[in-house]
Amino acid sequence: MLAHTGMPRATEIARAVPGIHLAIVARTGMQLASPRQEGATFLVEPGRRGMSVGHVELRLGPGWGATAQLADDSTRHELYAEAQADVAWLRERYKDLTTATLPEAQQDPRYLRVQALARRLSGLKAPAARHTLVSTLIELDRTVPDHPAVQGLVAAERASWQVPAPGLVRAHPVKLPAPVIRVR
Repeated sequence: MLAHTGMPRATEIARAVPGIHLAIVARTGMQLASPRQEGATFLVEPGRRGMSVGHVELRLGPGWGATAQLADDSTRHELYAEAQADVAWLRERYKDLTTATLPEAQQDPRYLRVQALARRLSGLKAPAARHTLVSTLIELDRTVPDHPAVQGLVAAERASWQVPAPGLVRAHPVKLPAPVIRVR
């Protein structure tokens, strides 16, 4: 369900209408780090004013249908991604792991972090359902590159703008309705 109703109304709809597995919500401005569950429905909202973008991935296995249940696997996915990034960094930094460099690597904060993440991952229960949902938020800042297709759309829109005459504030002409003249 796409719900430009805000979270309270989307929650009401999720309670009242059976069979909704996922609700992508807008308008409230809530930034949900993990999906909110209301009955069998998961609700997600990425925040407001383009500060972040939400990414939802559904992993549907055999037997998916209207009566199937989803399970949230977002936490497991996030921890695994963090551990993978740290392991890649460690492999790059300590390319030649020998008995001489191993003690140094084991003292690296990232090595210790990978161990902590692995402990947290091993403590998580496997999802109860074969069908899972992975939801992540991506904070948009200068470190996130613009998508080339979006850059093209923005450039095309900007090219269509009229250049204002000196001293004018607006770039687009404003069309006012013709005055209505009534004759009696």
